[in-house]
Amino acid sequence: MSANAWMLKYRPKNLGMVQAQSTFVTILSNAIIQKRVSHSYLLTGIRGIGKTSIARIIGKTVNCSNQKIDKGAQVTPCENCENCASFNKGNHPDIIEIDAASHTSVDDVRTITENAAYKPLLGKFKVYIIDEVHMMSKSAFNAMLKTIEEPPEHLIFIFATTESNKLPPTVISRCQRFNLNRFSNNEIVQLLKDICTKEKVNITDNALAIIAKKSQGSARDAISLLEQISNIANTQGNIIEVDIVNSILNLEEHQTLLSMLSLALQGKGKEAFAILDQISKNRINFSHILEELLELVGVCSKVKLCPESAVEDIDLKENIHALAKCSSLEKLTITWQLILNTIKDLKEAPNHLPVIEILLCKIVYISEMSEVKEEGNQQDDDSYKNILKILDTLKEKNLLNLCYYLMNNVEIKSCTSTILEIMADQNDPLNDKLRAILKENDTDLVVTPLQKHATIRSLKNKLVELVKTSSQWKILHEHYNVKEVQDILLNTQ
Repeated sequence: MSANAWMLKYRPKNLGMVQAQSTFVTILSNAIIQKRVSHSYLLTGIRGIGKTSIARIIGKTVNCSNQKIDKGAQVTPCENCENCASFNKGNHPDIIEIDAASHTSVDDVRTITENAAYKPLLGKFKVYIIDEVHMMSKSAFNAMLKTIEEPPEHLIFIFATTESNKLPPTVISRCQRFNLNRFSNNEIVQLLKDICTKEKVNITDNALAIIAKKSQGSARDAISLLEQISNIANTQGNIIEVDIVNSILNLEEHQTLLSMLSLALQGKGKEAFAILDQISKNRINFSHILEELLELVGVCSKVKLCPESAVEDIDLKENIHALAKCSSLEKLTITWQLILNTIKDLKEAPNHLPVIEILLCKIVYISEMSEVKEEGNQQDDDSYKNILKILDTLKEKNLLNLCYYLMNNVEIKSCTSTILEIMADQNDPLNDKLRAILKENDTDLVVTPLQKHATIRSLKNKLVELVKTSSQWKILHEHYNVKEVQDILLNTQ
């Protein structure tokens, strides 16, 4: 790799230059100043946040012959002593960097432990930096345990890994473990701004924000993307705008994806597919589309629950709040799960476009089903209110026998403001009495004959079923040993 690559050029050279890891830097500086450096460190975290760089800085700093302490109580190497000069040239004999991916065997570990016993040649400490340590075999770890537990005074191990879950607990327990932070988007934007100033790259803040988001917390990825984009843009002599970044990185604007999502959630499948057709013509990365859709649905869900929640993208704030307002939390949650499942399906599909098309069909479908459900719930609510009005009227007239009849002996099929339809025994004399009372309030009674041996679902039975599906009943049933609902008392007032 070229020495001029920005990811190498702007690598931190001392603890003061390390970003996004302030707590760790403070702990490590104090340990070096107080000469209480641990014999083994375990640095974990995602790619590109400085694990290996920090490990090298530790090796350089502890071996520096003339360490400097600034006003912020941070220790830095002098850069002038023999140890610093040797490290900067890349040939310090006591700072050994090993790639565990290619040194996984017991023999490799045995070589390390045998050499570790010898005192350092130049510096005060012999430092072994073992990168991607999770790649080592189980037997190799076992061979190293004794040395980690009882190392010579001059020995420091620094392990770096992106997958600490693969390390044996016996190794983790023998190390001081530090989980390094992802870079926030703001931290990455500031880092890129500093680089752009030094490299004389003219780029907008919104374009930098897209790069920061695409890097997913990895400073190295962000710097590599910036260099890639600047190389293309500089040949054209233009200011690097959002559209240039989207084009180079094969991305789609958030506003376009939000519009497609909004249309699908509103059941407007034709319009949503029109946007997808336009996106597909641009040869967009469909994996990225799903990731962006997943994030948009997540933000909408958060805004739905907490309207005061901050939306990072100011340009989308108004539209996200509008979408959250017109979408139920249930619909957003189901959509999120559909997108998550589609991300998994995309890995197995030979053609990605049909997978996205089916996803849109599913979102439109749940939107239509939600509307039908809401309409049905509204009809049920209206019917229930009308029944309560009838029961109120009967109670006012002290016709409790008719109240009991409606509650227990008939099945109410529907109830509007003008018609009450029931299924009952047509020969029951109470039907005529009920019809006469309803007629006074301009409501007709329609009686559907009860078939022989047929059973009815009375209003009381329906209400009992409703009670037994409630969360309150679950508490009573499970914790208070309540077995059955004895009666239903309607509060019609």
